[in-house]
Amino acid sequence: NFEAGKNFLLNGHGVYGYLEGMEFLPFEVEVKKPTEMAHQSAYTNVTSKGGKDWFKAENYHQLVDMPVMYCKPDTAVIKMDDTEVLVAVYSPNGLIQTESLRPHFKRLLQSQRDYLNGNLPVERYAFLMYFMGEQLPIGTGALEHNYSSVYCLPEMDEERIRPFLLDISSHEFFHVITPLSVHSEEIHYFDFAEPDMSRHLWMYEGITEYFSHHNQVQSGMITPEEFLSRMGSKIVNSKRNFQDDLSFTKMSQKVLHKYEHEYGNVYEKGALLAMCLDIELMESTNGKYSLVQLMEDLGNKFGKNQPFKDKQLFKEIEAMTNARVGDYLNTYVKKGVPLPYGDYFKKMGIAYQAPRDTMVFSLGDVQLTFDTVSHRLVVTNTYGLNEMGREMDYRVGDEFISVMGKKIPTSGIRAFFDGVMSELKEGGQFTVEVERDNAAGEPAIVTLSAKTKKAKRLHPPRISIEQGADKGIVSLREKWFGQNG
Repeated sequence: NFEAGKNFLLNGHGVYGYLEGMEFLPFEVEVKKPTEMAHQSAYTNVTSKGGKDWFKAENYHQLVDMPVMYCKPDTAVIKMDDTEVLVAVYSPNGLIQTESLRPHFKRLLQSQRDYLNGNLPVERYAFLMYFMGEQLPIGTGALEHNYSSVYCLPEMDEERIRPFLLDISSHEFFHVITPLSVHSEEIHYFDFAEPDMSRHLWMYEGITEYFSHHNQVQSGMITPEEFLSRMGSKIVNSKRNFQDDLSFTKMSQKVLHKYEHEYGNVYEKGALLAMCLDIELMESTNGKYSLVQLMEDLGNKFGKNQPFKDKQLFKEIEAMTNARVGDYLNTYVKKGVPLPYGDYFKKMGIAYQAPRDTMVFSLGDVQLTFDTVSHRLVVTNTYGLNEMGREMDYRVGDEFISVMGKKIPTSGIRAFFDGVMSELKEGGQFTVEVERDNAAGEPAIVTLSAKTKKAKRLHPPRISIEQGADKGIVSLREKWFGQNG
């Protein structure tokens, strides 16, 4: 990001590019800056003098791994035992400030420390947060690094964004465990020109996503009911939007091309694979061993400078645990057999009713997102269209203007669509007006239409805590939820 006089966010891959043949050379970056701006980063080897900063990196990999943000300083430092954590915020309208974020991040870090057996795995860390005061034509999200993470999010009232911010901050910080510490040779010796992808996105993203929620229930930041609700949402999202019987290792290896549309499932089923693996580990060891301990043991054996061999990971894990765990990984991760959620929840004394189908009207199961520049819903994916959706001939990039002749509002969108759907009749004509580029590359208004048809819609499962479970199961469940110390 480059905003003169306001903010500069230097994220290495985008600023320096790929310096082929120079990966193992040392680098020094000189930055000339306005006096009112300060740098925020996880760098330790930095010198400042006379309106200039000099950053030194041991090699290219460290250079691109160390993002730097320049702006008028709004920072908070949190000391957690031997770890120093920087929270740096750029909020152009002052809606989000570090002093009010500090206690929430301190509690989050305390919960993560306790979750990781009382030890944060890094000596320093920086949360670098850029909030958009104006709606900019850029994506939003977050990206992990070894000692920091970068956030690009819309600026809004702090109370409104804080729960989401804590969730993604928890996720990004846990990436310190994997893949930044525990990872395969494909990541350690990453080929920027022709990447050879690892099989293990289920671990890098799935376990990380699971930890980001599980640590919150164990620390009391959320209730067990809220945790189960989140897992239930992941179950229905994974079944509704992705291929449930696809090998996760195969998807991971071919995620850049053939299975690109399946990537989002790493945050849904990936987390569920981790959850059920945690239950398998705890149940097979009478609660003496968990997924956190497995990742700690993998980190002790391999770690940041000792990658594992991609094909051997399941055998390594089985050797550390037991044959049941090896069977689990080969059956549900490698072969892609759908997870028997009811069986795993039962091990923890939790009642489970599977997602159920109902016949409903829909837009055709097209995937949409709200564009903060045009203030319109935009088609992002047409992979999972149902029969009516295919007849509509949606295209990625279509911007919705109206549905059934009614202009789509910029707020209250859910209520708007509920109203539209309530008026539809089977076999009627369904119309959507969109803006898309014509053959000359100019925006044009196009009316899409198809006969209305009801389609199956998967509803979330019902998950609840059983009150009359056996004493041993209750004890295991309480340990899983962090309720018995």
